[in-house]
Amino acid sequence: MYYLVAELSDKLKVYGHSKEKSICFKQMEKLSARTPEHVRPRYQVLDEHQLSKIKLRYSERATENRKKGALKAKAKAAGRIAKGLPPKKFILCPTCQAKSKLLFSEMGGLQTRTCRNGHHFEIDTYGGLNIARRVERTDRPLFVMKSDGSAGNYVDYILGRYKDDPEGKQDR
Repeated sequence: MYYLVAELSDKLKVYGHSKEKSICFKQMEKLSARTPEHVRPRYQVLDEHQLSKIKLRYSERATENRKKGALKAKAKAAGRIAKGLPPKKFILCPTCQAKSKLLFSEMGGLQTRTCRNGHHFEIDTYGGLNIARRVERTDRPLFVMKSDGSAGNYVDYILGRYKDDPEGKQDR
C-alpha cells in the first residue's frame, strides 16, 4: 500500500492511498497543478514503513513541544510567586474540566462562560464560592413568555435540560 502524503509545518496530511504507486503519483500531479507554487506543500509517495517512521518523528516532536511548554508555564508560575503574586487559576468546565473563556459577566459576580469543547455554563464567583452549573441558553431575556402567553420561569428557561443535571454529566 502506498500513501500520498504532504508534510506541513506542524502536521502530516495523508491525501490518499493506493496499491499502485503510479496512481499516487498521478494524484500528486493533479494536486500540484491545482495549487500555486508559493503555497504548495512538499508531496511524497510513501510505503507503510516510511509513513510509520515519519508519523513517529512527528509524534516525538509534538511530545518535545509539550514538555517545553510545560516547563515554560512552570517557570512563569514560579516568577509570579517570586513577585508576590498569586498563581493563575483557571475556571474549568464542570462537565469536561477544560479551560474556559468569559462570554459576559453580570453585577454580583455571575459569569457566563464557554469551554474549549463548546459547553456553556454559569459560575457565581461572588465571595469566592465558584459554584458552576451548565446552561442550555446563554441569552438573557428581560421577560420569559410561555407559548400560551403567561409568564414563564426565567431560571427554567436558562437552565433548560440541565435543570436536574447542573454539571451536564449526561452529555458525555
